[in-house]
Amino acid sequence: MRTALKINNFLFGIALVCLHYTGLAQPGWVDDKGAGYSGNTYVSGFGIATIDKDSNLDDVREKSVTNAKRDLTEKIKLSIQSSQKSTEGFNNSKVDGKLQSSYNEIFQSSVESISNVEVVGLESKEYNDKKLYYTLVYAPREKIYQEYKRNWDLINTDVKQTYDAALAKVSNSKFDAQKQLLTCFKKIDKRNELESVIYAIGYKVEWGPDIVTYKKVKSAIEGIRQTKITSVQDLSFAISSNLISQVKAVSGVIIKPLIYREPGAALSPGKNLPSPFSKYLRDYIETDLTANSQWAISQETAFSPRKKFGFVKGHYQQIGDELEFKIILQDPNEGIRASYRISVPLSVIQQTGLDYIPPVQDDFAAYKGLKPSGLKVDVWTNKGMEDLLYVEDEILKLGFKVNMPCYLRVVYYLADGSKVLFFDNFQVEANDVKNEVVYPEEFVCAEPFGVETLQVFAKTTPFEELNTQYEYGYTFIMDGKENIINKSRNTRGFTKKDYLAENRLTITTMAK
Repeated sequence: MRTALKINNFLFGIALVCLHYTGLAQPGWVDDKGAGYSGNTYVSGFGIATIDKDSNLDDVREKSVTNAKRDLTEKIKLSIQSSQKSTEGFNNSKVDGKLQSSYNEIFQSSVESISNVEVVGLESKEYNDKKLYYTLVYAPREKIYQEYKRNWDLINTDVKQTYDAALAKVSNSKFDAQKQLLTCFKKIDKRNELESVIYAIGYKVEWGPDIVTYKKVKSAIEGIRQTKITSVQDLSFAISSNLISQVKAVSGVIIKPLIYREPGAALSPGKNLPSPFSKYLRDYIETDLTANSQWAISQETAFSPRKKFGFVKGHYQQIGDELEFKIILQDPNEGIRASYRISVPLSVIQQTGLDYIPPVQDDFAAYKGLKPSGLKVDVWTNKGMEDLLYVEDEILKLGFKVNMPCYLRVVYYLADGSKVLFFDNFQVEANDVKNEVVYPEEFVCAEPFGVETLQVFAKTTPFEELNTQYEYGYTFIMDGKENIINKSRNTRGFTKKDYLAENRLTITTMAK
């Protein structure tokens, strides 16, 4: 990964003045590793790269420059963190007219996004002794301050104008006002990044009495909150704006489709599932969060069960003539960070023409579970293990984990009652035990659509053969469900102990 600092759109480019010292006496800045370009006058970084006999000198130089910039960035980051700690004792006081909580907001934002901040106006010195390539990057603190303060003023003016324009719209359109206020958050984050560097290099920015802070924008949104929802777009915006107002920035969050819950029967089979309406609403929420927040929405799917993601998820249920929605932002480490509840007239949802109640799931309750045998099998998809919704032409991939060598059989029960043998007697050998095994083939979502079940059988000996028929590119199973389960669980003879395990996933599929 390239570690050089990225240039923000609102900043000027780097001015690098490259001086090559080859064949001359080693300069003093190499001996003291740039110590003469630090202190109260300069901000600097020092980098070294090795020159091998087969090295391309331009590549070595680039690596040396990159290392020097990384060193400078780390110094600034440490300075920001140190500045943050130095203000922790002033919880109820003001520092240069700013509340301590505002400083914490600035420092936290900058520490998380410091790699996006470019130290402008850098100059460089370079030298190589045919063994090592040395680079010093530096800039006068005063020069950095002037450029950053100029850009801080520009952004601050933009934030104030946006804020005032949004408040002027409240009487005509509360939703439009909220949308415009939400755009302030990204701008304030940029302003915070600039100010954190200014503070880290020993300068300060004086805030005027009318400065627009994150807290001020949040209070304005809460003060004009619109509760009358007339469309799914309104519902999506109400959900996203409420979550954003509670949590300013999130990294790598996945937006899950909401599940339908049967009132008074939270565990009712076939009801705790996504619906076509769920996917429709999910797409709107993702768009609103991406456009109006500093949230990093992840398009990566949770293929590995060990990989941690944050989730926006929840459920809805019908109460009289309304649907009540409960949504949370769940962090893998911190738990629930934000939550929101809202009731919407059922007529608003019905305007979409989409089913909001999922089809009834094929019932496996009549089949008793296996007694523990010592063998365990975990299964997941490239969309995780819960709230699974696949849309036409999307790819389904499967991963497994077992605790002893075994064979796997995967049966897929389609929405129309057909049964497909995804694969049979797939062997997991001893060296893959307790590892995450990815099945090499992929499956494409196609009709029929509805609620479907993926059933995984694991067995320490090969499975009894099923009655199958190959058609349309799939291996269809002619046996009934009961025969499939009996044949998959069957053990023959008494000469060898057989271990069995099962697992199931419920998947909702739908057309585009």
